[in-house]
Amino acid sequence: SPIFGDVLKHCRNEVKIGKGTNSDLVVMVCEEVGLMAGVRLIDAKFVNYKPILESLQPDYRIVVEKRLVLGALSRLLPFTDKMFKVLNVKASKEGDVCRLTLSVDHDDAGTEVLSAKESSGKSDNWTLEKKYHIDNFYDGIAVTDSPDVVTLNFNDAGKFWMSEDGFEYLQTMIT
Repeated sequence: SPIFGDVLKHCRNEVKIGKGTNSDLVVMVCEEVGLMAGVRLIDAKFVNYKPILESLQPDYRIVVEKRLVLGALSRLLPFTDKMFKVLNVKASKEGDVCRLTLSVDHDDAGTEVLSAKESSGKSDNWTLEKKYHIDNFYDGIAVTDSPDVVTLNFNDAGKFWMSEDGFEYLQTMIT
């Protein structure tokens, strides 16, 4: 069954979320397109993410065209290694030029370079390079409501997230 992000990117109306009747699954259903996803509940202690999300202050921010990022990720996805699916993300600004560079190292698959529409940061020239899971990166961008652009926020600690109308999609870095 698809992951929650896959369900959300196809559904624009009502999505139902609830606990499965015969198992410890959280189930998401979108009757509009006939999609359902389930995730097993884990009995464990987790970090309280609310203070982390509330304390996030971007040191760097870029705004890119959503369709271009999703297109680049779609072209790179088939070339990622099948186990780890590592995406190299480089955001950089030199003077007035800001770029988002996406690449995968597996089998010399290639690089996609996108120009940012807007950017801000601590200085006029900066570069950030981190690794993320390509599926999570894609899902985070795909579920944002904006049809045109997506705002990518980074901080010096390596945290990366997308913000939209009070919704924060925090990405986990691969080390």
